[in-house]
Amino acid sequence: MNTPVPPARRKQEIIRQERIGQTVRVLDSSCKDVRDLRGVVVDETKFTFLIQTERGPKRVPKKGARFSFPFGVLDGNDIQNAPSERLKRR
Repeated sequence: MNTPVPPARRKQEIIRQERIGQTVRVLDSSCKDVRDLRGVVVDETKFTFLIQTERGPKRVPKKGARFSFPFGVLDGNDIQNAPSERLKRR
């Protein structure tokens, strides 16, 4: 029998996922220009994603945004850390 994963633990697992190379859609953002933007994450910094879109690369701030990835939806405020910092927290 499978034991369900507690929501808090599942959220932490999603937050730790590698995002570079993943397809992404910006569900909402305080920056109106990037709402509903779709593409592939090609780089990530502590505060931004660089997303390759059909019209070229676009830098998107994490703060105030929600992102949809194949593995789940993430609130940008929850993931304001550098990829190297995620490795240290495991």
